[in-house]
Amino acid sequence: MKTKLLILAMLIINSWVFSQEWVNISPTSGCDYSAIYPLNKDTTFVISRHGLIFRTFDGGDNWDEFNTNIDTFYFDMAFYDVDTGYATGSNGTIIKTTDKGENWTLLNTGTNNKINSIFINSSDSIWAVADSGLILNSFDYGNTWNINDTRTLKNLNSIKFRNHDTAYIAGDNGILLYTQNAGNSWDTLNTGSNNILFSISLTQNYIYLLETEYGNYNNSIFSSNDNINWTKNIVNRVENISFPSDSIGFGISSDIFTKSNPGSIFIYKTNNYGQSFDFNNFDVSNGGFFTNDIICMINDSTGYALNGCNILRTLNGDTITITQIKNITNNSFINIYPNPASSSINIELIIPKNKLLLNIIDLTGRIVLQKKITNNETINVSKLKKGIYFLNIKNENKIIENKKLIIK
Repeated sequence: MKTKLLILAMLIINSWVFSQEWVNISPTSGCDYSAIYPLNKDTTFVISRHGLIFRTFDGGDNWDEFNTNIDTFYFDMAFYDVDTGYATGSNGTIIKTTDKGENWTLLNTGTNNKINSIFINSSDSIWAVADSGLILNSFDYGNTWNINDTRTLKNLNSIKFRNHDTAYIAGDNGILLYTQNAGNSWDTLNTGSNNILFSISLTQNYIYLLETEYGNYNNSIFSSNDNINWTKNIVNRVENISFPSDSIGFGISSDIFTKSNPGSIFIYKTNNYGQSFDFNNFDVSNGGFFTNDIICMINDSTGYALNGCNILRTLNGDTITITQIKNITNNSFINIYPNPASSSINIELIIPKNKLLLNIIDLTGRIVLQKKITNNETINVSKLKKGIYFLNIKNENKIIENKKLIIK
């Protein structure tokens, strides 16, 4: 039985200018979201880590909730139309709905590998990629699945079609596969990367790939308009990308690691083919046990972002202002003032804590000031350059407070 879920209507402005931008539209009872698929600006489907489905037909003002009754970790979902959709997960799981997400059927894929990504090329042509180099495809609406030999045992992380014939698959160790004949054969492209490739985004003329290096958090965007010459731009924190047009792209990251800790979601935007990004942070008091960062832009102005227990929406594609519909009380126990600041900031502990560590971080992710605090303190910031910083406070290696700090 479906349950109507109404989001709260309290608006909290979290910016220094006055135009509306990203709005938190999360269902009040949902959490640990793992995948999102916006069919259009009003109709969006979300699946949680263990198989709860959330559906909206009005841009997130109201949500319907359903249970797939198939409990596994889910990683991706896609819809062909408002009725028919698929979701993928661990242990070879692909599930299908034909009634707008209300009921789901478990399909027999013939594998137990984790299935990471799915794409619907046409109503009867569905493609998915999995760990250990598996490509799966079905030409009968998911009833039977073919497993293709890609001659690699590396994990495949993402698949996207630009049109009926042209598609890309990205995987570990810099693997990038390409087809021009609707998947009948796949060629290997050389980007120059030997790291993990994921988060494919295709525009009319460009392909964008997100790369993460093994053993650290250095991420880069690879782009090309001819599959031969590739440009690499370092983006560090970005965890997922979506380019709705050739030059305009969006990214997302967060510093949220557990459901009980507050943190920030970071939304990024580029207008120059990924060469540089503007961004702003969105403070939330609830994270999630499974904080999968996803951003999906429908066009240059409209899109959705997902992280843990939070679903965001934009209708103007800006990153300057963030407006939040907040459904959880912020239990902050630290006051930081003044903000903006020029010479010093005051730290006021409402509830005393031991072993607190304060970090001030610049836009490149570098810690520019670090200090242990045990009581109310005044901290000298006069040596910091003018600009935007992020301040976090840790208690026993857990982030308990995140703030945006402006030095003027």
